[in-house]
Amino acid sequence: MANNLVRRVRFMMLGTLIFSFVLAFLIYQAIFPLMHGVNFFLLLFPSVIVVMIPMFRANPTYPEKGKNEHRVSILIPARDEEKVIFHTLKRLTELNYGNYEVIVIDDGSNDRTGIIADEFSSKHKNFKVVHIPSEHPEHGKAKAVNEGVKIAQGDIILILDADNLVDPDYLEKALKPFADSSVAGVQTAIDAYNTHKNVCTFIAGNELLFTNILMKYFLPGRSFGCGFLIRRKVLEKIPPLRSYTVSEDEQMTASIKKEGFKLVYCTDAVVHEHVPESFRHMFKQRKRWFLGSMYELLIKSRIAALLQTMLIILIDLGLAELVFKPFSFLSSLLIGTAIAAFVLILSKSREFSIEKPVNVFLGTLASYSINLLMYSYVFLKLLALTPDDLKWYKTPKTPVECQERQSQ
Repeated sequence: MANNLVRRVRFMMLGTLIFSFVLAFLIYQAIFPLMHGVNFFLLLFPSVIVVMIPMFRANPTYPEKGKNEHRVSILIPARDEEKVIFHTLKRLTELNYGNYEVIVIDDGSNDRTGIIADEFSSKHKNFKVVHIPSEHPEHGKAKAVNEGVKIAQGDIILILDADNLVDPDYLEKALKPFADSSVAGVQTAIDAYNTHKNVCTFIAGNELLFTNILMKYFLPGRSFGCGFLIRRKVLEKIPPLRSYTVSEDEQMTASIKKEGFKLVYCTDAVVHEHVPESFRHMFKQRKRWFLGSMYELLIKSRIAALLQTMLIILIDLGLAELVFKPFSFLSSLLIGTAIAAFVLILSKSREFSIEKPVNVFLGTLASYSINLLMYSYVFLKLLALTPDDLKWYKTPKTPVECQERQSQ
C-alpha cells in the first residue's frame, strides 16, 4: 500500500508543480506590473495588519474546574533516547497534577532507553512501559503513539517527545482550555533549552519564540507533534496514524479539522525541547517536516498543496528580485513582511517574555531562509519519492545534564 501511495504522490506533485508554475508566472507577469507605484505603501501595510489583528483576538478565559478532574495519559514514544529520557521522566514525577499516567513506548531501542523507563515504572505505579521488539517490521513515532493509545486509560491524551521537559504546573495550565466543551485539542507553547549553544541552536531556538506568537494570533488550530493534548473521544473518531508517515502531527491535524473539531493554542503551558545542534541535522529534520507536510497536503487537499507550492515559487522570485530589482513590487512586499515580523516581535515581547527581540528577529529571518531552501528542495524530492524517504529521522541529542551545566 505504501508503494502505491508513493507513486500516487509523485504524479500529484508533478501536476501540482506544473500548475503552480503556470499560475505563479501569470500572477508575476499580469498582476504585479500593475502594482508599480504602490511599493512604498507595501513596506508599511503588513506592519499595520500584524499590529491590528491581535487587537481583535482577546485572550480567552475559561471557568475554573475541579483539580484533577481529567485523567491524563502522557505518551512518550522513544527510540535510543538514553541521553535525555531520564530527565524527561524525572520532570514528570514532579508534576503538581495528581491524576495522570505516563506511558513510555520503547520503540525497539538499542541502548538503555527501555531499562531507564522500566526503572521508573518499578518505582512509580502510574508509570508504564510498552516494549516494541527491534525485530518488529514496523517502527516510528506514529506506530509508537498508536501502541500507547491502545493501553491509555485517560480521557485526555498528551503526546510528548523523549527530550521534552515540562514545569510542575504544566498540566494545570494546559488543561484549562478543556473547560470549554467545544475544545477538542490543545497545542501548548514550545521553546528550546539549548538555544545558546551555537549558531544553529540560536536560529532554531529563536524561531520557536516567534512561532509561539504566530500560533496564538495568526495560525491557531494545529498540532506540533509534541506538547499536544487531545480528548480521547475525539481521537477515537479519527483514523489511526499511518505507521509509515513521517509527519504524524500533520496527519492528525488534517484528520481533526476534517471532522470539524476545534483546536486551540495555549501559551501559558510551555514544553522545553532540544533543537538540532548542527546544520546537517537541522536540514535532515526539516526535510522530514516539509516532506511530511507536502505529503499530507497532496493526499488530503490538492488545492492547499497547489497554493502552498505557488506561494513558495513567488517567494523564490521575490528573493531573486531583491538582488536584481530591489524596488519592485514583489521585493517591497517581502521587505514589508520582514518589517512586519519585527514589529510583531516588538509589540508582543512583554507578553511572551522575550528579552532580546532583535535576536528573535534575526534567528527567525535566518530560519525562514533555510526553510525556503528546504521547501524548494522537497518539491523536487517528491517527484522521485521512495518508501525509504518515509522513514523516521531521529535528531541526535546532547545529554540534558550537559545542557543544564552549560546554562549555569
